Amino acid sequence: MTAHRVLALAAALAVAWPAAGAGEKIIIDQGYDNQTRIAVVPFGTPDDDDAGIAPVVSFDLARSGQFDPLPPENMLSLPTRPEEVFFRDWRVLGVEYVVVGQMWELGEGELVTAYHLLDVFNERELLSGRLAAPAAKRRDIAHRISDEVFEQITGIPGAFSTRIIYVLALDAGTPYARYRLELADSDGERARTLFDSDQPLLSASWSPDAKRVAYVSFESGRQAVVIQDLVTGERTRVAEYRGLNGAPVFSPDGNRLALVLSRDGNPE
Repeated sequence: MTAHRVLALAAALAVAWPAAGAGEKIIIDQGYDNQTRIAVVPFGTPDDDDAGIAPVVSFDLARSGQFDPLPPENMLSLPTRPEEVFFRDWRVLGVEYVVVGQMWELGEGELVTAYHLLDVFNERELLSGRLAAPAAKRRDIAHRISDEVFEQITGIPGAFSTRIIYVLALDAGTPYARYRLELADSDGERARTLFDSDQPLLSASWSPDAKRVAYVSFESGRQAVVIQDLVTGERTRVAEYRGLNGAPVFSPDGNRLALVLSRDGNPE
């Protein structure tokens, strides 16, 4: 199962769970006991605007539950290159790792980002890289850096560049109910609506190449399985038989779709 599909399933469960257990309350008020202290220093930029890199990386690492990023206002210095890092200053603050970097423009609309991960207690560089992308893709660059930093420290591949698909239910249970199939970054940012309906939408499932999504729609008054192209927006109904049409899952090569149907009387 791909990371896309796992996250889509998790998002779908997050939407469906309140209806199934309306009388239950689950409170999560603790994370990891021994979070890793890390500092993601504001990156050096041509316009002194780092709104799209360091804050996103810090938030990514924080929401993993394994890191405790140091706020910029508590930093003793703001280095942007490895040679500008005074490890003693960071040890005083209890910081174990420091991320520094720079961004500069390369041609029209192109942005180059150089980044470095430093081990404070061993005083060495663990990771360095350089990414080039359109300036509008700053958030994508930030998520990519988060993935690499997370994997370098934990040994587990990061999933911050993952996109999620989920169903947003508005005014459910009322005559004004709307159901929206949404696509967003893993942190919920840059959400956009793929399909809007006054009837329920269920069971969103990614294709292996992440270019299509299959889901169940009730827009015609009964269940139908729909495949939607995420680039063109084109929608194709692939199953609308009498009875149950549900639980679509793409085959590993993306050429076939497994479904649960009950057109012969029994779900299979």
